[in-house]
This record gives sequence, C-alpha cells and structure tokens, in this order.
Amino acid sequence: MITKSIPHRHINLKSNLQEVAVMLLLNKTMTLCSRYNPPSYPLGGNKLDELISQLPSPFILIHNMNAHSIIRRNTQNHIKGNTLENFIEHNELCLWNDNTQTYIHPATGSSSVIDLSLYSPSLFLDFEWSVHGDFCGSDHFLTFLHYNNKAALLNTPK
Repeated sequence: MITKSIPHRHINLKSNLQEVAVMLLLNKTMTLCSRYNPPSYPLGGNKLDELISQLPSPFILIHNMNAHSIIRRNTQNHIKGNTLENFIEHNELCLWNDNTQTYIHPATGSSSVIDLSLYSPSLFLDFEWSVHGDFCGSDHFLTFLHYNNKAALLNTPK
C-alpha cells in the first residue's frame, strides 16, 4: 500500500512467483518489492536472481521467505537457508532484520525470523526497520520501514 501523495508506478514482473513491485520517488527513485514464498515451494536462487534482475536499483525486497538460516540465528540450517545466504552474498545485499522474531507458529507457539527485509546498500541510512509488538490478527508480526527523510516527503512533487 502506497499513499497517493507519493509518486509511484507499478512494475510488471515476468515471473510465476507471488510478488508485486512498485517504483517510487521519495528523495530519490527506489523500488519496493514484496514477495511470498510458500513453505512447500523450493527457494531457487536462480528464481530470486531473475526477480532482482527486473528490479531497478536501488531496491527493497520485503520477503516472507519461509527459510531457516544460521545468519538469522536459527538452530538449524535448512537448504532454503543456504540458498538464501548464497543469494544475499552473491548479490551484495544487506539485511535490516535484527533477529527480532517475525512469526509465531500457531500450533506449537515456536517463533522464528522468516520475514526478511533485504535492500541495496545505498538505502541503509534512508530507513529504520522495526517489528510491531502485536499480531494484528495474523501469525506474523508486522514489520515497518520508517523513512528517515520526512522533509523529502513534504517536498515531493505531486
């Protein structure tokens, strides 16, 4: 969801994955992409590479990965986690997550970090990442990116 006061346009992605992307203008042009990877769907690194090749830089990739990885301090490393780590390293991406749990399993009550916020390094100072403390009716906590340059929002052309 993007407010109408921020200039933006939809990006048509050529993919059979569950994702949506927009290019938006704040103090600079950037791309925001949201993607869902079902738990039973393999996380192919080539599919992720194909996705980001379609995203104009710099970009933010908000992703429900359903992948466990040592980099997020989970106790075991899964195949999806290895794929994820290789993808992040190969593409020189950054991770906003700070190990705050983003998901609670409804049956077991166990928690994990499966919702990731990846980004191009040039966006590091532009946003602050946080997790909302309430489920708001979901089994995932909401994650927020707070834009640091409020003056740019006020001066953005309509």
